[in-house]
Amino acid sequence: MFSLKIGNGKNLPLEIMLSTIFYDRLLFEVTRNNEKIYYSLLPNRVSFRKNKQLVDDKIAMLQERYNNEISIINPISYFSALTPVLYVILFFKTLFSKLLIPSQWILAFREKNSTEWSKIKFESNELMADPFIYYHDSKYYILYESLNYDTNKGYITIGILDSKSKSIVEKKTIIEEDYHLSYPFIFEMDSELYIMPESSSNNTIDLYKCIDFPYKWKKEKTLIDNILAVDSNLIKKDGLWYLLTSEKSKGISFGDELSLYITDDLLNGKFIPAAGNPISHDISKSRNGGFITNDLRISQDCSKRYGYKINFMEITELSEKNYSERYIKSIKLPFGSIAMHTYNYTHDIEIIDLKIINLSPYFLYRNFSRVFKKLITRILK
Repeated sequence: MFSLKIGNGKNLPLEIMLSTIFYDRLLFEVTRNNEKIYYSLLPNRVSFRKNKQLVDDKIAMLQERYNNEISIINPISYFSALTPVLYVILFFKTLFSKLLIPSQWILAFREKNSTEWSKIKFESNELMADPFIYYHDSKYYILYESLNYDTNKGYITIGILDSKSKSIVEKKTIIEEDYHLSYPFIFEMDSELYIMPESSSNNTIDLYKCIDFPYKWKKEKTLIDNILAVDSNLIKKDGLWYLLTSEKSKGISFGDELSLYITDDLLNGKFIPAAGNPISHDISKSRNGGFITNDLRISQDCSKRYGYKINFMEITELSEKNYSERYIKSIKLPFGSIAMHTYNYTHDIEIIDLKIINLSPYFLYRNFSRVFKKLITRILK
């Protein structure tokens, strides 16, 4: 029999409330014969009810994973003298953060060996995120997710980094579908150029081929169908292709775990899930966050909030049977930013995305309008 301790082992409803407001992450400690295995989730920061659902789903997932042999050691009582106070704190915290601290994703770059990041020029109503770099003809081509906050549907844009003006010039949309796209992982194979963007809204992992660089691309094939996955990376090693991705299912959010799929032929073969899946279930290290090589992976730390930090992970073993890695270091958040979740570099340029607080009158107005519209829609339902 396995025992499960959630959070600090306090009253379970109280742990759910405290994690919504205060905890960086909510830990799930599975123990048997003094062996401990840790799982975790990023709590819902807006609703006790939604956070309870996350916890219930995680418990159900763990019960299934451990053949219903888990016993929860947290006491369960639905009365606490702290409950009214916690409701008041959550209400004002949510109101303040949603209305008065509007955030926006932008891009920033720096030259190698520099300590200062330069923000790339951005529009007030545009999200720019998930930047990748392709160096070609002495130019730095930046591929990234673009999103207009009014439509809330991402598409893939490419442009050239002009370091002097700190802007992306000659930019153009290269991949747009009826569903959301992001994270344009770019790689070469047999002297051809490909992009594998995130398309979880379509329940697929798709591959696009460059027909005429830089602006003409076409969908080559669906690598994996019927999968809810984000931020996928590919590695080729010893004749095999390894696809690392973060899946979402009941009890598992996008940042919780990392899965591995394997094929011997990227264009004609079929990806098979690795026997050891998930290969990581640490929310502070699992989700991909940029480039990957045979011995180095960039990951996200989503333990405090989505995009809390970027990690450098050394891949110590990668084979059909085993995957292991170790933490090397993290990139600290640049001053004035509150999150980042993608890092890439090539030649002399590093690039990241940053979440910043945008207090311009226009952005405050647009943010208030969006929040108010969502609130009215929810009330009318």
